[in-house]
Amino acid sequence: MRQLLVMGCLVLTLSALVAAPIPKSLRKKTTSLDGRWQLVTMNYNGKAQNTGNSNQIWNVKDEELVIEDSANGVRRNNGVNYKFAKVEGDSDNCADWTIMYTNARVSNITFRGRVKYDEDGFDFCFSTNGRDNARPDTVEPGANRYLYSFKRLASDK
Repeated sequence: MRQLLVMGCLVLTLSALVAAPIPKSLRKKTTSLDGRWQLVTMNYNGKAQNTGNSNQIWNVKDEELVIEDSANGVRRNNGVNYKFAKVEGDSDNCADWTIMYTNARVSNITFRGRVKYDEDGFDFCFSTNGRDNARPDTVEPGANRYLYSFKRLASDK
């Protein structure tokens, strides 16, 4: 009888632990860019922008980026492909967004940026200087830079 009582207490204790939510401080942070991400906020040149584009979804898989619109399906820009990737051998928070034109007369543009992860998504900050841009030192709003904030879609968790 005593063993049944001990086993019952043990089962109740374990079930309470399993059902308890994990505190934010202990959750595993996002460290991969792969997944489906919804654009939540956008800041340009230190000012918040209208996110009428909040339907925008970045679908990243193995560095290939497809920009979708959740209201209209996949966006297909004629002659444009995208790449979004961490920078190998650099610090963990560096990433580049490359716009690749299939038209040989137009050069590719790479926006060199920094990423700041949290448990639900990431912020991506990059310079607005285009082809010869410098990677920002921080991930925060400022002059001559964009700051995009993304959250992982619930269907991708």
